[in-house]
Amino acid sequence: MPRLRLAVGATIGFATLLMIVSVAPSQAPKAKDADGPKDGAEPKPKVKAAAPAPAVPLGGAAEGPPSTTLYLFLATGADEREDEIVIALSNALKASEAKFVGELKLKAISPGFYQELRSLVDQVAPAAEADGLGVRRLPSRGNDYELTIEPTQVMKKLTVTYKAAGKKEYVPAGPGEKDAPLVLIVPGRYAFSPQANDLPLEYAADVAEIGKKDESKSGQWPATDKHYVVTLPKFVGNREQLFEKLKDNKVVANAFNVKRSDDLLFAFASLNSTADDGEGDTFGADFVVVSAENLKNSNVRRVWVYYPLDEAALKEAVAKFRDPKLNSQTLCQEIRKEAVPFDQAAAVKADDPPRWYELQLPRDNPGGRFARKIMVDNLFEMAGKYKTLGRLIVWEFDNGLTPPSAISTNHPKPEVGKVWALDREDKDWGIKVKKATERNKK
Repeated sequence: MPRLRLAVGATIGFATLLMIVSVAPSQAPKAKDADGPKDGAEPKPKVKAAAPAPAVPLGGAAEGPPSTTLYLFLATGADEREDEIVIALSNALKASEAKFVGELKLKAISPGFYQELRSLVDQVAPAAEADGLGVRRLPSRGNDYELTIEPTQVMKKLTVTYKAAGKKEYVPAGPGEKDAPLVLIVPGRYAFSPQANDLPLEYAADVAEIGKKDESKSGQWPATDKHYVVTLPKFVGNREQLFEKLKDNKVVANAFNVKRSDDLLFAFASLNSTADDGEGDTFGADFVVVSAENLKNSNVRRVWVYYPLDEAALKEAVAKFRDPKLNSQTLCQEIRKEAVPFDQAAAVKADDPPRWYELQLPRDNPGGRFARKIMVDNLFEMAGKYKTLGRLIVWEFDNGLTPPSAISTNHPKPEVGKVWALDREDKDWGIKVKKATERNKK
């Protein structure tokens, strides 16, 4: 039976407390002081098992709050059966009198994720080569492999010999085909999904190349570990007792070697501010109220709007203020070179160049929208010049202790990604001006 390694993590709220655990095969030699002393040696005191947790109904509290989630990160040998792992874990949980909500299930994870979690260093195993054919586990998928040959070659057929199913033949499918076990990714590279719950032992690939005779590349399938995560929601019980049972070969057929890492704490954070513009500008006979929404989960001190911009000027502004040479702080410094602070009078004519106008929250509505009234000399003249009315928007963080910095937000176009200066364009603003003027006349 192959060696099993288990990493155990407990999540309390949003923070993850990580413990590392391993599993030893039942046939492996026992540790020198595992069950008793050697001849002539003083007996070592046995570790006293922690007292079992009191019987607590689900939703109560024993060792931790009912929101605790226990994660078991597990590495096994290539031929370890998933159902046997579940049996071992179930026996240990039952013996430790632990409780959790839901069903005990294994979820395959990538080797790269497991290694990153365990060592905090990206460890992706290189392809194992045999006669020019490379075989390696894909780091982004649980049980898929990448097969590589020369880019000038084409794989016509792959034959894999499994431990239980024997020989199986596969013909490569084209890129993008779903549910095909063998798929061409790019010339010379193939993605392969072996038969579930079986162990590949050998392979033979029939390879063709223009101007050369077909050849067969064969060899032993490289032995690679499997990796899983087991999630136990609302775990209630004594973790010490559970880990002792996992290590006890009287409770589980193949005992786990447990390495605890209780001093590690993980928190999951997100930097995904998203602007959600639900309202437009307000127009009067001789003014416009320019506004911008507040950002969720961000501490916005002020908003800057670069205004007004026609279609061509908007493109130029995007190129200027999204220059990769600018960062979140130098952008704010650049804004102040042509800024109109909130305490200064703001007025614009049709022929005026764009300026950065500062918007602020109304004092009576700190949770509302940032806004500012800008006087307009002639709205109809402006509407005649600006077929579309665009602007750049920058949300600014300023705690008074560090230089002001722009807050990044997701652009509505996913291909653009995150930006500090968000562009917006109103193609119907002329119609709005006309309606606003008519309302004022009435």
